[in-house]
This record gives sequence, structure tokens and C-alpha cells, in this order.
Amino acid sequence: MRYMHQILQGQRKTIIVEIERRIKLAQLDGQVIIKKDDILKREFYIEIGSDILASDISRILKLACKERNWHILGGLIEGNISRSIVKAKDKPLRGIINPSNQNIAYKIITILSNHRSPINKFKPLTLTKRQILSLLESSLNPDYPQDKLIKELESSFRELEAKGEIYVGLGNCFCIAHPTILYEESLFIGDRAYLPIAQQVLGNSVVETNKLVFPSLDFEILQQKFLEREIGLITIEQSLQYLPEPSLPLAPILRGYEIENPFINPDYVGILHYVPQWAEQSDRWREPSRSNLRNPDLLRLPTDEYLWHEQGIFYQLEKDAAILAMFKLDRESGQPIKVLWDSDRGHLDLNNVNLPSCYAQCLWRLSNPTDTDKRDRYVEPNRRKQIEKILRKLGCQII
Repeated sequence: MRYMHQILQGQRKTIIVEIERRIKLAQLDGQVIIKKDDILKREFYIEIGSDILASDISRILKLACKERNWHILGGLIEGNISRSIVKAKDKPLRGIINPSNQNIAYKIITILSNHRSPINKFKPLTLTKRQILSLLESSLNPDYPQDKLIKELESSFRELEAKGEIYVGLGNCFCIAHPTILYEESLFIGDRAYLPIAQQVLGNSVVETNKLVFPSLDFEILQQKFLEREIGLITIEQSLQYLPEPSLPLAPILRGYEIENPFINPDYVGILHYVPQWAEQSDRWREPSRSNLRNPDLLRLPTDEYLWHEQGIFYQLEKDAAILAMFKLDRESGQPIKVLWDSDRGHLDLNNVNLPSCYAQCLWRLSNPTDTDKRDRYVEPNRRKQIEKILRKLGCQII
């Protein structure tokens, strides 16, 4: 039987080596195999010759997690050991859509909505950029240009994250967002497995469009109806209330995400660190040396992953945490990011600004792309005060 597990806290390589060591000590090696699939970043598979061994492996995993402060999800951890990856194929979740066109963003949403936990069908799992690229290649025409696909993939990731359709995690991993309905726009975003459920709640015919038609019901009643089915319903004003303040990551929270010194890894040639100064945000990344490495310091790898350095230790850092740290460093240095905002004409230029996903989602909801660029936005007069509120909370200098 084959079981998949997902790592939420801890290093994959270290975890696999330690589990293999404990399996060998229990004299179960040969009967239990951990699959070393290099394409996986946060997941691994355990194959056991018989379900009789499941309880033994479960005890090994739970003890290792407790002693090492790891956090792992999966059937052998959570006790649901009667449902393997093979059995999970028998009853696919209703409502997951099939890719039907060549639109890359649509295909990404479909792929991530279809990639679900074998233990819990209502839970989507993560995929790496490499895995998504491989799946896209298999669904496109053989002569589809590789360079065009990679360019469209990167652009689609940025746009989908800004719209709140996907989450971006450590190691360039992507996951479909929690199913949510934007009230003012009557728009469904996130996990498409829940889209037919949302339409049924509203009494709409089940079609693939994510534009919904609301009945004549109060907002609170609609919100409760969706909440009962684990679908969020939010207004623009509600989304603004929960925008986090720019902040530096705390070392205690980062424990479990330590990595080796990147300066001794030849794969990380071209590593940069963030230096607030009077320049565009993209120009604030400079090449560091061991002598000018600060404590603390924010680093970016050539893979577009982020690290946090503090007290001689390097930690993996999620993209949003890294961007919030950038704005906090700007504020502490008195060097805010400049944003072009013409409030009279409602013109907002975000071409040179990298935003935390929650801020980007709010700004995207309050504005519309111009004909020339999706990051060049037009804002209706009744929403311009909200735009200024968001920019000032982030610490931008409006010019």
C-alpha cells in the first residue's frame, strides 16, 4: 500500500533520512520503502508491504514528529490508515472541472483544484513550479514553444496570486486558495471543487463560470449559508480590516525552517540581500558578501525563494513574510517605496512594486487593468479613498 505525506514544518531530506534510520532500527527495512521522488518538495510517499505494518510505522512517525518538532500530514500520521492512495481513486470528488482550453491561468487553476489529498478529498495539496510545468506540457500541443510557456506560466502565477486564486508557499510551491466569494463582484475565487456547491446554494444552474447570481437575501444570511459549506463570503471592507502590518519575522516562529549556509552552496551563486535606499524596489537588491551580511538580513536566492538571516542562522521564508519584511525595513530606514498614484484621474501604477498577496488582492478588487498593462490600474472615484488607505498602511510614499 502507498501513502502520501505532506511536510508542513521540517526539512524533507532530514525527515526522510531520520525516518529511514528508525525503520531500520525497528528491523522493518525491506518491508517499508520511502520513495525519493526528486520532483517533490514538501511531500513523500511511504510504501508498506502489508497494512499490518501500518500501526508500527504510524508510531515511528508520531514519535519522530514529537521529538523533532516536525509537523507532517498524512494517513499514517493522522490515524486514517485504511485509505491509501490507490483506494482514493475510486470516488473522485464531484464538481472538479476538466481542462478544456489553452488558457494557461485556467489550466493552473484546474490542475491545483484537481490535486487533492488522498486522505481527505476536500483538502487540496501543493505542487511545485516544476510539477505544474510538467503537467502543462503534457496537456498542450507538442509544438507549443517552451520559452513562451515558461513566460506565460510566470505571468499567470503573479496574476492568480494577486487575484487571490492561489497561495504561494516555501520552495516555490503553489496551492489553490480556499473557496471564497467576493460579495460586491458576485465572483467565486479559489478551489473550483466547491464552485458547483456555491451555485447550488444560490439556486443557480451548475455551469463552469465563476460569476454568480445572488438571490434577494441579506448578506448575513448568505454568509451563513456559505459558511455551512466551508465557503467564505467577504466584502471589500472586511478584507481591508485584516491586512497585516509590515513586520520582521521572529526567529522563534521560524524554528524548524533552518537551512545550511547558502554561501557555501554552488547552486546559489547570485544570491542577493535587500538594502533600502532611494531607488525602485527591484533595484534595492544588492549582492552581499560575508563581511557586509547584516543581522538580521533578508536574502533572495536565484530561484526567487527568500531567506532570513539572524544570529548566524539562515531560515526559509515565505514570499509574503519576505515582502512584509521589505516594507518594514523600508520604514525603519526612512526609505519608503514610491508609488505613482494620481487620485484625480484614478490612475495607479504598480509596475515596479512587489506587494504582499493580501494587499495585492485588495488593490486588484478595487481597480481595473488598463488596456496596456494589468499592473497599470484604473480606480473608480468611489474607491479612491480605500486605495490611499491601503498604500499608507503598507508604508508607501504616494507621489
